[in-house]
Amino acid sequence: MGAHWEETGAKCRALLFVWIRPEQQKTRFLPRIPQVTLISLVPFKKALGPITPGRNASEQVRRGYELVTDKYDCLGCHRINGHGGKVALDLARPQNVTSYLPLDLIKKILYDARALRDGRMPTFNISNAEADDIISYLKTQTPPVESATVPNTSE
Repeated sequence: MGAHWEETGAKCRALLFVWIRPEQQKTRFLPRIPQVTLISLVPFKKALGPITPGRNASEQVRRGYELVTDKYDCLGCHRINGHGGKVALDLARPQNVTSYLPLDLIKKILYDARALRDGRMPTFNISNAEADDIISYLKTQTPPVESATVPNTSE
């Protein structure tokens, strides 16, 4: 028999149920929890494929990604391009926060968001270097380009 998840050192934060049969795409056909017969554990980061740093990412970007996904667990509340929590704003959609907020303001938010406004964001003991790493990572996250229909004007 396999090891219990506690023995693997894994941290269980959330369970995702994914229905893979086409007929299950309509909510009235979703099985109820007692009908679940198999649960596959997938590492959280594997599900984050689209927001992981690319092969050519700098070391600073990689450190920022680790801080966002692991150390400070930003995705427990925030989303990045639709991946992560649903408590706080998406940091890359519809526009990346680094494109409309001054970087010094982003750093102030990272250091102590509650000093700027009431909210639920916890205060972290983030160093200057960590703030730079997080911002460097966030800058790489651009919203996906939505396909647009170009009108036919040749007629």
